[in-house]
Amino acid sequence: DLSSGINAEYGGILRVRYYHHVTNEEVLSRAGLCSVETIISSKRLRWFGHVVRMEPERIPVRLLHWTPAHGKRGRGRPRKTWLDCVRDDGRNFAGTQILSVREMVGIAQDRAEWRKFHSWRDLFPNADHSND
Repeated sequence: DLSSGINAEYGGILRVRYYHHVTNEEVLSRAGLCSVETIISSKRLRWFGHVVRMEPERIPVRLLHWTPAHGKRGRGRPRKTWLDCVRDDGRNFAGTQILSVREMVGIAQDRAEWRKFHSWRDLFPNADHSND
């Protein structure tokens, strides 16, 4: 879990100690920040939109749709792919479970609409990150 050290980092600034039993989400809320997972999801969606708007012969586009032609799949549950993560991120930001990657590609073709779609600033209006 990426947010496990939130209380240690921001708790000292906000004077929240471990015996106060304050959750990481509450510390982030008090600090006016959003979670690291939310920022990573937003950046992943941003890159996805950038790649789907590229020319089809570009290497990132070819890698996005690449599947290995050989090899044997291992036992157990298949590994989660990058596109699976993008699909889940898109569903989380859209607030629906029926959004597909194909629909997200359609949204991403309009850059302004895509920026509104993956913006975490709308989810956390008090978040003030100086590097964004």
